[in-house]
Amino acid sequence: MKAASEKEVSQALVIAERYAKSRGEAQQLGCLALNLNQRLEYLEHLLREVEHYLEAGQEAAGHAHLLRDIAHYHQQLKPEEGSEHQTFGLE
Repeated sequence: MKAASEKEVSQALVIAERYAKSRGEAQQLGCLALNLNQRLEYLEHLLREVEHYLEAGQEAAGHAHLLRDIAHYHQQLKPEEGSEHQTFGLE
């Protein structure tokens, strides 16, 4: 994945500032960014696991490990009960 150019970063900051001003919640934008970063990390981990599974000949233990990781990913996406930040997870 290529790094964002200076122009793309500048545009993203302008949009983020506009979003924060219109919503009045800069913290909400920060929580959303952290949530998306965490999702990306989980998906990158799953991609590595899928690649390993396919390269290893699709053995049963690898299949079970992959299913466990996918279930863990889905569990991490669920909002915490009673959390005031439930809407940050893009449920």
